[in-house]
Amino acid sequence: MNAEVRVLGGMSIMGSLVLGQDNLDFPTNPKPGTLAIKGLDLYAYLTIGGFQTWYPLINAMKNNSHVHTQGIASNEWIINHNLDVTDFWYQLQDQNGQFMFPSSIVKLNTNTYKLIFTALVLGTVITVGTSNVVTDKVNAAVVNVGGTIVMDSTGITVDGQYVAIGSDITAENARAVAAETALGTAIAAIQATLISGIPTNVSQLTNDSNFLSEAQVDTKIQNIIGLAPANLNTLVEIASALNNDANAAANITTLVTTTNALMDTRVTALEAGGGGSGGGGMSSIFGNFSGGVGPIVGTQRYYPSKQISISKLNAWVSITSGVALAIDILLNGIVVDTVTIPAGQLKAEVVPVLPHIVGIADYITLNIVSGIGTDLTIRLDY
Repeated sequence: MNAEVRVLGGMSIMGSLVLGQDNLDFPTNPKPGTLAIKGLDLYAYLTIGGFQTWYPLINAMKNNSHVHTQGIASNEWIINHNLDVTDFWYQLQDQNGQFMFPSSIVKLNTNTYKLIFTALVLGTVITVGTSNVVTDKVNAAVVNVGGTIVMDSTGITVDGQYVAIGSDITAENARAVAAETALGTAIAAIQATLISGIPTNVSQLTNDSNFLSEAQVDTKIQNIIGLAPANLNTLVEIASALNNDANAAANITTLVTTTNALMDTRVTALEAGGGGSGGGGMSSIFGNFSGGVGPIVGTQRYYPSKQISISKLNAWVSITSGVALAIDILLNGIVVDTVTIPAGQLKAEVVPVLPHIVGIADYITLNIVSGIGTDLTIRLDY
């Protein structure tokens, strides 16, 4: 006889596996897990409800199997087994008796399923409903073959004798449920205890790294801002005010240095003490703009070393022309008066419009606006 056995995955056999249709009785002294074929039926020796028994897995004589023969080649077989089961297994053979496998299976309902193939095929499929097993034979050592097992709400009987009482089963189930409930309660209590010890507020923790709260951070930022105006109290606004110049500080320093050097070379004003040309104890500030005949330009600045009151301004040139000479007087960078030497004249004397007192925090600037001549001298008496 030709036979083919295919094992998908691993196969372990615990106990004995007896095969053969000529076996007319169960093996003696079986162990739980033993499989045996008796006649046309496949049995497993199992422990059920506290006692050991032969349990029929497949009974060919009962209504838990169905054979379907596909006589017309098709790539879809509709199997109407009418076993009213949700779980089943099946085995396929082609017309030559070779095992084959579908590409997929679709359960249509509890009585019908569909096999799908990649080609048109003929063959036979046997379907066994694993959830529809008739139990009518038990452990031969306890009950003769053909004994009747009845399982209902009162318990389990074998040929009318109770082997398991329903109340005992119910009590055992109740004890199992109670134990499970108690375990769940204990686990919940342990979890509650563990969780209760975990701080939920930052104030419950030790601030060993001196982290600051949001309010403390805001206070420190406000301390940095101080009394800065609203349009200069952020880094973006400060950067914008500096024209986004990364070298602003160095450029300002260079500009101040260059300006000071220019003033040192251009400003010749000096403070003459006691009895200067103003007479009567007057002091004077002199500014000289020298050069050849031509346009006179330039700016000179004077910083008082003490509080003074300007009383008079005199300006004269060595050579004049037909163009008037205009001189702006600035206080702290703001023009407060303009003195003019008329065209054709060599001298002008005026009382400039200046505050009564010029302090050491102020500075006076003399700026030549226009004019043609040579050797311009300006004197401010105070």
